[in-house]
Amino acid sequence: MDDYLKVRYAVQIEGLSHREAARRYGIDPKTVAKMMRFSIPPGYRRTKPPVKPKLDQDNAEKNCISNVRPIGIKPAEAGALTAAILKTGFEKGVGGVALGIGFGRQ
Repeated sequence: MDDYLKVRYAVQIEGLSHREAARRYGIDPKTVAKMMRFSIPPGYRRTKPPVKPKLDQDNAEKNCISNVRPIGIKPAEAGALTAAILKTGFEKGVGGVALGIGFGRQ
């Protein structure tokens, strides 16, 4: 907050240009212009509510490719399966068994 007030003071009282104030305080001139528009810092405003993970999910509701090993699923196959799971999940807006995708059934 102190820097905010110092920049505003330099521009309004001392008569510095936005560019001069930006140079003095090591900030972008656009930031100085924004500081001049608001008497106090406007703060951060969320555009969407934060995504909260579902805490009580059981393993059947999650997707996990855990059989990537020499005697299990091959890495290339796991990559293709991962891509299919992500694509379908984003398209349908669901995950886990609701996707109907799993190893050996696509």
